[in-house]
Amino acid sequence: MKTFSTIIIATAMAIGFASQAAQIITGSATLNVVYDVEIRSSSPTGVQPSDGQTIVGVISSSDIVRGLFHFDTSSLGIPSEATAITVDSISLTTPNSGVSLGGIDDLYVYEYAYDFVESSATWNNPDGVAGGDSTPGGSFNALAPLTYDDSGYSNLTYTSDFNTVIEDAILAGGTINLLLKDLGEASTGTGYVRYTEDGFTLAFDYQYEIPEPSTALLAGLGLMGACFRRRRR
Repeated sequence: MKTFSTIIIATAMAIGFASQAAQIITGSATLNVVYDVEIRSSSPTGVQPSDGQTIVGVISSSDIVRGLFHFDTSSLGIPSEATAITVDSISLTTPNSGVSLGGIDDLYVYEYAYDFVESSATWNNPDGVAGGDSTPGGSFNALAPLTYDDSGYSNLTYTSDFNTVIEDAILAGGTINLLLKDLGEASTGTGYVRYTEDGFTLAFDYQYEIPEPSTALLAGLGLMGACFRRRRR
């Protein structure tokens, strides 16, 4: 009995103190936008039609247009036991058909704080859900600027918050919602960009760990099983 108890205690200590190895997985991902919608200050309670394009910018001093973009990370297939997820080399690519009109040069990417419903999102109710986001134009957190060039908006220089937004979404197997707006929309100038609807892609590199039981842990569990079997005899 004493020997059995000693073995059990030793086994428990081995299990308790056994370190865990980790399998490190790396990869690259490109997420296509699942859906997007524009919201307009000139039509604060009106849902904008799905007409094959998304506009972002300032049409006039009374007509500011922002875009909401929805991405889903569940398609990456990252297992639920993954830990220590890190993301790098983020790029947000606009459709090649994106056209800058009226001299707009800079957009800014924000994290939108809510999932939104494409068919009911409006300027005054950006997420399109009763009791949801009541901030006209949307609640958001700055992430990164986008600079226009001949092929569209690119050259994404992002804050660490952008990494965190994607990492948290991957851990939860959830969604990423972004808001785009003209960086200078508060000024008197006008200008806007027209994109092909549902044309954005969000790309990034990622790394995560899968904990694996160490040799000591497996040996300890085997020893405990053998002890129980012996005692039953």
